[in-house]
Amino acid sequence: MTVLSKEIRNQARLTQTFFRLMIEIKPDQSRYWVEKGNAIELKDPKLELKAQDDQDTSSNKKKSSFTLFKKLTKKEKILPKGIKFKSLEIQNSEPLLC
Repeated sequence: MTVLSKEIRNQARLTQTFFRLMIEIKPDQSRYWVEKGNAIELKDPKLELKAQDDQDTSSNKKKSSFTLFKKLTKKEKILPKGIKFKSLEIQNSEPLLC
């Protein structure tokens, strides 16, 4: 993960584009992948949770400007067991300290 985060930073600087490391944390199997985008999407976490509920009932989805960056992660990868996070940032919010 350390090497991957450095690669993301280097790619962002070289190409002057935005990258994000996406981590999906689930009790059974967590995953991660790298996405590339042309703009930063600022989202309010409370509105995002409401939007996810609305998406279940609506077929009208907003397309994200970020897409999977296949140069660093060809597909979603399984997060290895034993990785611990000191803090998390959720949707451009205040960091959550663990």
